[in-house]
Amino acid sequence: MSRHISSARVHAGLLCIVAIAVLISAVTALPKTKPSNSAPTQAQPAFPPPLFYMQYEYGSAVDPNTGLQWTGVWVPAPQAGPDNQDVCILWAGSQCTGLWKPTCSTPIVIWWLYCVAVLICVSPFIVYRYRLWKAARAQKATS
Repeated sequence: MSRHISSARVHAGLLCIVAIAVLISAVTALPKTKPSNSAPTQAQPAFPPPLFYMQYEYGSAVDPNTGLQWTGVWVPAPQAGPDNQDVCILWAGSQCTGLWKPTCSTPIVIWWLYCVAVLICVSPFIVYRYRLWKAARAQKATS
């Protein structure tokens, strides 16, 4: 039984390392931009969609071609501007509006993702403690 428990500890440690590495890479891979209130303009097609686990800057803009007002989130898009500069694209729901502005707030990881990572890291230890408690109880019952 001790070998099985030792294996569980190793797996828990590896799972923790992977979860932490994923969180760090998600946070450090983001483009660093500053807030701006500059007027949006039309952008080029094919932009990266917003990620479900990130929190973006909310905003709205008026399409200069149609006059429609769009409301959504500003998503950083590397090299998506007219001169291949980093810009922010306005997404309204799951639709890319094609409107862009030079800068926006840096997206952050949603708080509950950290809770999920902690739960993943802690759950093997909870299972380990439960198995120890169950084994001790079974041993006590046989004594």
